[in-house]
Amino acid sequence: MAGAIFYMKDDLVTIINEILAKMKAQPDCEVFEVDGQGSFTLREVHSSWAQELLLGALDYYQKRDIRVLQIVPDKAHWTIDVPDMSAPWSAAEEPVWQWLREPWKYPVPENSTATTNLSALRGNRITEAARWEVDEWEIFAGAGPDVPKDELRVVPLGTLLATDGSPARVLNLEVGTGVWRDADSDWHPWRRKKPLAEQVPTTRISNRQFTTAGFTNRKLSSGFPPYDYLLKDVWKAGGLRNDTKQEKR
Repeated sequence: MAGAIFYMKDDLVTIINEILAKMKAQPDCEVFEVDGQGSFTLREVHSSWAQELLLGALDYYQKRDIRVLQIVPDKAHWTIDVPDMSAPWSAAEEPVWQWLREPWKYPVPENSTATTNLSALRGNRITEAARWEVDEWEIFAGAGPDVPKDELRVVPLGTLLATDGSPARVLNLEVGTGVWRDADSDWHPWRRKKPLAEQVPTTRISNRQFTTAGFTNRKLSSGFPPYDYLLKDVWKAGGLRNDTKQEKR
């Protein structure tokens, strides 16, 4: 099951186990319904994908070409990281997966991550971005303050850069700065209404490691306050805003 960042780890275990059980009970089944997780289909995986992703299995069976099936979620649970593995591997056709073979080409750490939302991961236009650490971003499609906690995900930064089409503006952000845009506009900088330290919410979420279902404990950055809250909490407190938005208030 490649990609499928929609699902949490425990969900994936449940999905795979239930599909395997149904395959044994109903060998001719083509669509697999999993309670609470949607429906799934299977498709043959091209050998070029199998050779990249199944090295352990190939070594175990001592073969270079074995039959592999991809578990594919339905449209309601599809995300941009779900490739069509029935076609030969292609960086052009599946840009999210280009790093399997292509060298990292951006001037930021290769292990950089982004906290994002399911809307962005479904291919919707990214409208808000901020950089909190050298290797940590927050990137949302739609209004960051409105993102429910259960729709937050942490993904490799390259996943979003590969599909958004405007990586330069996000990559060039200085630590502690952000940008926004709407459906039609170019990027605009956020500016601080007053010192950020004064805008930190009084109730902080801290001492918890970030998971795909939670928040993050921000580290101290030289010259900046401790970022132990999500960007959306700063927005709620009025810490970052654009001049145009200020004038509308």
